[in-house]
Amino acid sequence: MKYQNVDFVNGVINIEKSKGVDQHRIALHQSMLQLLIKYNEAMSKLIPGRETFFPDKNDNPHTPTWESYHFGNIWYKSNTERACPYDLRSQYAVTNITKWENHGYELSGKLLFLSRSMGHKNIQSTYGYFHLTPMLTDKLKKNTESGFNNILPQLPEDENKE
Repeated sequence: MKYQNVDFVNGVINIEKSKGVDQHRIALHQSMLQLLIKYNEAMSKLIPGRETFFPDKNDNPHTPTWESYHFGNIWYKSNTERACPYDLRSQYAVTNITKWENHGYELSGKLLFLSRSMGHKNIQSTYGYFHLTPMLTDKLKKNTESGFNNILPQLPEDENKE
């Protein structure tokens, strides 16, 4: 990721290339923005004028092998379960979906926001995380059944018996 693609004022990261040639933006939570500001101040002292936001010693991006190796070293100091960096994306999605019940259930808006915050090109990519969410079917039924019952036509009584 290029240094110039991090907007510290608005808390947005512009991703030029990921999963192909798609470009998207990630809005940062205020706590993450503050961490990146601290990181940036420290890195600017080490590599003034750098072009890469997370550089190696030569101001180049780290390789995926480097990332996996160091993630594993850090992860296993505090955990015994196997994990990889991508698992954190799943945790982020599941945690958000699970919390929706307690914040009203405006599914389409919340799902769209989650989809965009994860950098998905379309909302269908986000649906894949629903199967990881504990008891989602029960939550969907509880929070949406009356609305669906009002929208869907009722079958005549003789068609319900088979």
